[in-house]
Amino acid sequence: IVVTNVPEYATYATAQMAVALLLEMSCQVGTHNSSVKDGDWIRSKQFCYWVKPLTELAGKNIAVVGMGKIGTRVAEICTSLGMNVLKVPHKIRNSDEYKLEDVLGIADVITLHCPLTDETKDLIDKDVLSLCKDGVMVVNCARGPVINEDDMAQALRSGKVSGYACDVLSVEPMREDNPLRDCPNTYITPHIAWATKEARMRLIDVAIQNVTSFVGGHPQNVITTIP
Repeated sequence: IVVTNVPEYATYATAQMAVALLLEMSCQVGTHNSSVKDGDWIRSKQFCYWVKPLTELAGKNIAVVGMGKIGTRVAEICTSLGMNVLKVPHKIRNSDEYKLEDVLGIADVITLHCPLTDETKDLIDKDVLSLCKDGVMVVNCARGPVINEDDMAQALRSGKVSGYACDVLSVEPMREDNPLRDCPNTYITPHIAWATKEARMRLIDVAIQNVTSFVGGHPQNVITTIP
């Protein structure tokens, strides 16, 4: 049995969503759009106003945890925004890479792009959060269980974490009793980072190519062959 996959079909889409979530926490676009639609700008005595603080990302330290294809793309985008990228891979290979514990005290943002393994489950828990800078922002486009959601909810309510944005949860679809559901400064999308039209078309096209290549005797994107 030849087993194949479709690699990298959502690399750009997922990286785009991660940065979109970071920008939403920083620029508060949705909050201010709702405010304007509710008539607050009509009632304003000034030409501008803001209802939540706005954050400039240039010069901020961002820890990119997981330096695969998606994490690498996120790092490239964040570099172009003027951020200082701290690369945190699973295995240290280069001198410019860090361990997670090395960056907790200096990271203004932590963005997660690592696989879910026994080692990464609850990677971000209350002990790790206690070592983070006050007001750190966290983005999770990896897997829900990489975050301990009860601990994150507590950190959000205390203000230790100023914003948590995620596209994944520990249980999907979302359960009614998820601790993040009613937390302040939380931004949750329903596992759609992969789901741009372009990424879905790429997924189907490559899957068809995989079958065609197998039938033609030249399998591509082979993971393994099971005897």
